[in-house]
Amino acid sequence: MKFIIHKGHHRAKPFSFGLWFNKKIFSKNIYFDTSCKYSIDGVDMMDTNKLFGVGYFPNHHINSARFGWRYDPDIDKITISAYCYLNGERIIKELCDLKFFTWYRFQISIMEDRYLFDVSDTNNTWHKFAIESILKSHKKKWQFKLGIFFGGNKPAPKTMELEMKNI
Repeated sequence: MKFIIHKGHHRAKPFSFGLWFNKKIFSKNIYFDTSCKYSIDGVDMMDTNKLFGVGYFPNHHINSARFGWRYDPDIDKITISAYCYLNGERIIKELCDLKFFTWYRFQISIMEDRYLFDVSDTNNTWHKFAIESILKSHKKKWQFKLGIFFGGNKPAPKTMELEMKNI
């Protein structure tokens, strides 16, 4: 499905919603094209945009796990990160840099004591670009879908498109 982040907005369209109880694996294939290149003055260029993930009730700024991304003009690639809130503390770990016009497989596995993030190819060679484990302590079961969001505090400086398919 193609998602569009319109200039001057944070949320991508179409909107999508999801509610789960104790789901363990969230996987998607994702494709970035060069419409995802952007420039923002100052430190906001380093803000993490959000791709997909899972939040826990009552608020995803307390406990959540999702993938983040940003464009890095120095290397002309998309930088992927693990982006979590653990008991209200934000944790961001850079995972890998991806090129444009290629499909990648993203997966978040929810384990008893950790989130496991991995990024790999989608052409059946299962080449891993990144794998990262982030410890968690909560035992929450009720989850809600977290979708595409541009920023930080600044909205999208231009219209961008990316494709995301459920696996």
